[in-house]
Amino acid sequence: MFQGVLSRRCEITVLVLDDEPTIVAALLQYLDKRGYKVVGLTDPELAEKLLATDLFDFAIIDIRLKDKNGLEVLRRAKDRGYRGEYILISAFAEDFVSAMTEEDRKRLIEKPFKMYSIVDKMEELKGGKS
Repeated sequence: MFQGVLSRRCEITVLVLDDEPTIVAALLQYLDKRGYKVVGLTDPELAEKLLATDLFDFAIIDIRLKDKNGLEVLRRAKDRGYRGEYILISAFAEDFVSAMTEEDRKRLIEKPFKMYSIVDKMEELKGGKS
C-alpha cells in the first residue's frame, strides 16, 4: 500500500513504514498538517528502494513488520545509499533490543505513542542531539 501527501510548505521529507495502515494514515495526517512532505508505505521492499534513492530526510520505521524486520529494511537501505535520519517505532521493542545498536535504542519510540513525540524526536535529531 502506498499513501502520499506532498506539501509545499516544508522541505523536510519523511517516509513512514508500518504494516498497520491506520498507523501510516495517522502519521501521514499528523505530519502533513505540520508541513512535512510525507510518503506512507506498508510495503517494506518498496520502502527500502525509495530510501535508497536518498530523497528522504527522515524514515519512521516499525521494527516488527508482518514478513520483515524493520531494522533489516533500514540496514539494507543504508547499504544502498540512505543517509537520512531515522526513528524506530514498535509495540514489541523488547523482542529486538539485542539486535539494536545504542544509536537505534536512542531513536526508538515505543507504541502506543503520542504523535507529538515523533515530531519532538525529529526536531531533536535534526538538531544533532540524538
